[in-house]
Amino acid sequence: MIQELWDGSYAGSGFRRFLIHDPKERIISAPILRDRIAHHAIMNVCEPVLERFQIHRSYACRIGKGTRAAIQEAQTLARRHAGGYWLKTDVRKYFDSVPHVILLDKLERRFREPQLLALFARILGGYQTSEGRGLPIGSLISQHLANFYLAHLDHHVNRRCGVGAWIRYMDDGAAWAEDKFVLIRLREEIRTYLRHELGLELKREPVIQRVAAGMNFLGMRIYPDRITVARSCRTRIRASVKRLDLAFVSGQMGEADYARRIQSVFARLLWREIKSRHLRERLLDESRARVEW
Repeated sequence: MIQELWDGSYAGSGFRRFLIHDPKERIISAPILRDRIAHHAIMNVCEPVLERFQIHRSYACRIGKGTRAAIQEAQTLARRHAGGYWLKTDVRKYFDSVPHVILLDKLERRFREPQLLALFARILGGYQTSEGRGLPIGSLISQHLANFYLAHLDHHVNRRCGVGAWIRYMDDGAAWAEDKFVLIRLREEIRTYLRHELGLELKREPVIQRVAAGMNFLGMRIYPDRITVARSCRTRIRASVKRLDLAFVSGQMGEADYARRIQSVFARLLWREIKSRHLRERLLDESRARVEW
């Protein structure tokens, strides 16, 4: 494999595909072990270059960032614009829709080595959801390239649109402003930039709402004065707990495995900034009733 990377013959060996529900149905395409090692080797070299292009408020696939930091920053921005409005955006079928040609053009502006660019082209060509489009969910390289691709939208919003309160976690973006019409203009600017510069479409009409009403973001409901668990996330957690309970009661899962997986489900609810005490108590009561029965 090392020799293949050096002589330019490496192209990948395919994917192991499986279906998950998180909460919607997704196809995960995980590279085999050999390719995962190659991807780590490639990103050890390329990640610092891609990282330098990220804005401060981009939180996916970055050291020191992540979901919790994104949620905390979203509440900071909500407090700062408590009397204003928020805009929430989401890209339609993002990973399936990334155009390889435009992505490679963006990469050529960051990397000058023809051999590396040819390697990226071969890796991208090894996975397509439609002609010349698509990145596999489950690949280290695709996660970093997907985050890099939408960083161009971040720079456009910050430099061209006059909105400083913009945050993004992969294809989930949000902005805050005191004036509703600033966000209406921003919504159209984002739609136009995605369509004409990145070959992407928004999933649905982006919502603009008062900050005081709260905003769903990364499974949480963000208010200026509190953070609660969003209804869709509550439903998903309750279904996960019920599924684990039934597996334990039926003997399909041992006690140690059950305890570990239940703890994982509850982990986010234990964050100090999340108000979830009553939800946790209800879930535990429901779980205890099923297990005892």
